[in-house]
Amino acid sequence: MISPYRFPDDGPIRFRRERDLGDVINASVRFCRETWREWLPALALIAGPLYVIGGALESFAPGWGSVVSASAGLLVAAGAFGYVRLYREGAEAVETADVWDEAKGLFWPTFTFTLCCGGVFLLLMLPVLILAGLAGAGGGVAAAATVGVVGVLVLLAALLVLYPYYLAGQAARLLDEDAFSDAVRRVHGLIREERGFALGTSVVLLFIVGLGTFVIAGMVAGLTFPYALEGSVPLWAGVLTGLASLVVLPFSVFYYVASAFLYESLSARVEGTELGEGIEAIAAATGLGGAGGAARSEPPRPDLAHPEPPRPDDAPADDASPDDGPPGRAGGFRGGGFRAGS
Repeated sequence: MISPYRFPDDGPIRFRRERDLGDVINASVRFCRETWREWLPALALIAGPLYVIGGALESFAPGWGSVVSASAGLLVAAGAFGYVRLYREGAEAVETADVWDEAKGLFWPTFTFTLCCGGVFLLLMLPVLILAGLAGAGGGVAAAATVGVVGVLVLLAALLVLYPYYLAGQAARLLDEDAFSDAVRRVHGLIREERGFALGTSVVLLFIVGLGTFVIAGMVAGLTFPYALEGSVPLWAGVLTGLASLVVLPFSVFYYVASAFLYESLSARVEGTELGEGIEAIAAATGLGGAGGAARSEPPRPDLAHPEPPRPDDAPADDASPDDGPPGRAGGFRGGGFRAGS
């Protein structure tokens, strides 16, 4: 297992902190609110044209349109995690070119991770299809339908249990680990100790992001659905679909940022930060330490010279934010609502 301290955490909001569900949402909202001026225009410029082109292609080349739109989605994921990497390095005044460099470097890991997850889904679905087919051959359509419905319910339950592995696993793969198998092993060790927290947080995040995207996508689908029934999507409808993907871009970034906070929170809850404190003490004694902006290099970036800064001896007050922000910034989600921060 690769050391959880291979990557720096020098941004104003520290990712590796013990957080509960409300704290994860709070930190994610605060992160997106404070940094959107950097990542939003960059990702809109990187993925926006592909979304629009993919939507337009749906009117006369649906297959290629889906490929282009999917590529845009992968770029958004790679760019979002790339921005998190820059932020954790303490980078300031991040420009579109910086995010683009990160997105290019992380595109292939994002693609392979998504492909592996798709393969796992197909393996889980295969028994359902086989059993439904056998039931249909022996008992007719009614038997096939019954077995199919039961199989789908079992499949959904399995996917729900595995969903935290996907959410935290993607963050582990793109932030720490060098292979899909390494990310799965690491996340399994973390979730095994904090299964309730991981599952509950994942489901709540899925609900928040899914509700936001469903509302926007539902409005667009209401305009384009009659044309889809006719088998032909006009150009304007395809372009509108691509623009809708841009509108939900903040929800997508929030989703990936929250997965990074979930992963690092799991790491802190299970492993603590004692190892990071020891490494920082050694680095400081040898003159290798120092917080702040580390020089960027291409991923992967093992960098034990910039470990997790020491945690404060005193725990934060009940009404304080667990993030390392200035006093008076304790705003966000807690106890079922959003706190007003100054």
